[in-house]
Amino acid sequence: MKRVWTSFLFAAAVTLATFSGASAQGKFDGAWNGTVGHWTVKLVVKGEKGRLSLTCFTGSWDFDIPVGADGVIQAYIGGPGFNRRQVSGQLPSLTVATGGQCAGGTSPLSR
Repeated sequence: MKRVWTSFLFAAAVTLATFSGASAQGKFDGAWNGTVGHWTVKLVVKGEKGRLSLTCFTGSWDFDIPVGADGVIQAYIGGPGFNRRQVSGQLPSLTVATGGQCAGGTSPLSR
């Protein structure tokens, strides 16, 4: 009986830890959209991971970025055909640095 009770308590503790972590992060989960400078922005957040899609008149690019439990974004992005630049902010606000032909700026995103 003691072993069953110990297993039950362990399972309850793991479940509680899982749900408490999910609820703190969950308030930022979902799709965020907006315009920052010349950029059309789509950000899909799941946990501490974000998929950032940026579109400007010169093309479209996708990046995987970290998103803090408090909604803070602080990343450098870049790649083929895309000048390295910083994206930062605290959701719902996002800043995209200017680079290349596309002006950046700071703007709120909405769900």
